[in-house]
Amino acid sequence: MRRTVALFLLFLIWPAAVLASPLSLEDCLRLALKRHPRLKVAKETVFEARFREKVALKDFLPRLSTTYTYSHYRDRNTVVILNRDIPISSQDTYQWQVVLNQPVFHGLALWARHRLAALEVDISRAEELRARQELVYAVKEAYFHLLEARRRLEEVSLAVKRLKAHFDDAEAFYSQGLINRADLLQAKVAYMEGRHGLVRAQNAVRLARARLNILLQEDINHPLEIVDSLDQPVIFPSFKEALQRAQKRRPEVVSASLALEKARQGVRLAKSAYYPWVDLVATYQRQGNSPDLERNPYGLTENVIFMAEVRWSLFEWGKTGDEVAAALARLRKAEALRKEILDQIALEVKAAYLGLEEARERLKVTRAALEQAEENFRLHRERYREQLASSTEVLDAEHLLFKARINHLTALVELHLARARLSLAMGSGYPPQVESGPAIE
Repeated sequence: MRRTVALFLLFLIWPAAVLASPLSLEDCLRLALKRHPRLKVAKETVFEARFREKVALKDFLPRLSTTYTYSHYRDRNTVVILNRDIPISSQDTYQWQVVLNQPVFHGLALWARHRLAALEVDISRAEELRARQELVYAVKEAYFHLLEARRRLEEVSLAVKRLKAHFDDAEAFYSQGLINRADLLQAKVAYMEGRHGLVRAQNAVRLARARLNILLQEDINHPLEIVDSLDQPVIFPSFKEALQRAQKRRPEVVSASLALEKARQGVRLAKSAYYPWVDLVATYQRQGNSPDLERNPYGLTENVIFMAEVRWSLFEWGKTGDEVAAALARLRKAEALRKEILDQIALEVKAAYLGLEEARERLKVTRAALEQAEENFRLHRERYREQLASSTEVLDAEHLLFKARINHLTALVELHLARARLSLAMGSGYPPQVESGPAIE
C-alpha cells in the first residue's frame, strides 16, 4: 500500500519537476518553433498557396454547369403560308440546359497559371524557412542576453561584496583613527551606489527573462530558468565555407530564383493571348412552353448538342503587345533583383564573419585584461590593509576589476551572438547542420 501511494505521489510530482528543470538552448528552440505565431502564419501561407495550386490544376478539368431560363417575347415568330401568318414559336419559353465544357487549348495560359501557382507554393516554403531561421536567431539572442544579465547580476553581487568588505575595513580603520572621515564616507558612498546597481541588475534579469518568455509563448512572469552555456566552444568556419553555404541555403536565393521563373511564366502567360482558345462543349437541352418543360408544340422537347468552340481575339489596339512588354520588363527586373540579392547576401556574410573575428580577438584581449585587473585589485587590497594605499586607490582598483569582468562577459556573449548572426547569414536553421572549423573557447 505504501509503495502504491509513493508511486502515485511520484507520478504527480514528476511533471512539475520536469517543467521546473532548466531549459537548454535546444529546448528553447524546440518550444519556440512549436509555439510561436510567426511560424503559424508562415505555415498557413504555405497551405493557402497549396490550395491555390489545386485551383489552377482544376482549370484543366471539364466543368459541368446548368441553367434554367424563362423568356417572354413581345411578338411570336411566324411564317406566311397561303397569305396567312402561321406561328412557329410560343410567346413564353422555358429552357433548361446542362453544359459540359472541356478546355482543349488556351494558348498555354492554363499551363502557365498552374506553373505560377506551383512556384508560389515553393516561394511560400522558402519564406517559411526564412521565418524559421529568423526565429531561431531571435531565441538565441534572447537566450544569451538572459545569460549575460544573470552573469552581470553575479558580477554586481560580487562587486557589492567587495565594496562591503572595503567599507568594513574602512570603519575598522576609522575607529582606530588610522583614516579620516572623508575616506570612510567615500567607501560608504561607493557601497551604497553598488547596492543601487544591484537593483538595476536584478531588473535587467527580469526583463531579459520576460523577452525569452514571450518568444517561448510563456507567461511574461514565468520563472524561466535556463542552462548556462556561455563557456561552450564556438565553431569558427572559414569565410569561403560560410559564403558557399549562404549561396546554397539562404531562402532569399531560392525565392529570387523562383521569382525569376515566375517572371518567365508571366511572359508565356501574356503571349498566350496571341493564340486561339479551343473548347469542346456538350449540351443537354430541354425546352417547352410551360415551367415543367413537358410540352413544346413548336419543336423538340429535348436535344443533345455537341460543339467545338474556337475563340480568337484578332484586334485589341495592341493590348497583348503591351502586356508582353510589361512581362518582359518584370523578367529583366527579376534578373537584376536576383543579382542584387546575391551581392547583399555576400556582404551580410562578410560583415557577420568580420564581426565573429572581432569578437574572438576582443575575447582574448578582455581575458588578459581581466587577469591583470584581478592581480591589481589584490595588490591594492593588501597594501590598504597595511596602510600603504589610500581608499581611493582601492576603489579605483575595484572599479577597474568590475569593468574588466563586465568587459570579458560582454565579449563572451558577443562571441556567441556573432556566431548566431553568422549562422543566420549562412542560412543555417534548426536543428543545426554539422559544421567544421576550429573552436573558440
